[in-house]
Amino acid sequence: MKTADFLPASRFLDCLDRRKTPGRVLKLLLYAGFCLVLAAGARFEADRQERLAQEAEQPDEAALEAGRRLEAVYQEMQDYALRLDPLAEHLKLPRIGPVLAGLPEAAGRRVLLRQVSWRHELRTEKKGSKRLIGDVVMNVAASVRGDEPLLRLPEALREFAGYREARTISTQVDEEHLDSVDAVVELKGDLQLPSYLSRKK
Repeated sequence: MKTADFLPASRFLDCLDRRKTPGRVLKLLLYAGFCLVLAAGARFEADRQERLAQEAEQPDEAALEAGRRLEAVYQEMQDYALRLDPLAEHLKLPRIGPVLAGLPEAAGRRVLLRQVSWRHELRTEKKGSKRLIGDVVMNVAASVRGDEPLLRLPEALREFAGYREARTISTQVDEEHLDSVDAVVELKGDLQLPSYLSRKK
């Protein structure tokens, strides 16, 4: 036990009254105000950091505009690709331009070429086979003066073009020039198929 345990209650009340000074109250108020200011500052900083994080997550207008432009360019490229695919497939086939350029000279001076047409034909190598074989079929319509040029025309064109076979499929007397014959010569040659066409799908 301690001596304070035997003191009367009035002594304790006097002690408490002495502690209730304006200085102590002022110190308590200042401490409470300081705590409130710290709490408000912490809350303000937390709100500011949250706003900064939200702004950082949202892309700016320049980035959005660049994304829209990139998407437009990509769509335009897709449209061009759809148009160019058939052209690319056609360009993979053997070119016939060099043959066309030399046909008049190969035909001879007494032959006037009127029309040249060609097509590609695909067929299976044999019945039941999946392997495809291609032919270039060219039709040459010409006005020919004289029997000898008419007879040698198919072979002359075949040799020049390097095709497999050539034959005259029609002849008709030219009504305007009785010494000329309108003839159509058909030439057939092997077509070297690209790998994507060499097998049936």
